[in-house]
Amino acid sequence: MAEEPPPYTERLKNLAETCKEVFKQHRLGQGILIPREEVIQRLECCDVCLHLMPNKKGCAKCGCLLSVKVRFKAAKCPIGEWKKKKEKQK
Repeated sequence: MAEEPPPYTERLKNLAETCKEVFKQHRLGQGILIPREEVIQRLECCDVCLHLMPNKKGCAKCGCLLSVKVRFKAAKCPIGEWKKKKEKQK
């Protein structure tokens, strides 16, 4: 049986936290988007993740729409997979 996403209240909280960090980076004059290559790497992590929802559009852990979330520098994988993959490449 497929994993259900978190309740809407938790999804909104997760979205608000990411938006807060994106706006903070923007206010500081920092770029808010990541390079295309990194977007692809993040999506590759999600494609093999057990928490990927069956429609392949969202994460069942945080409830986010992946096609949007993976593009923001401030966004984080709820189980730390993007960071692990990036650290392995160093």
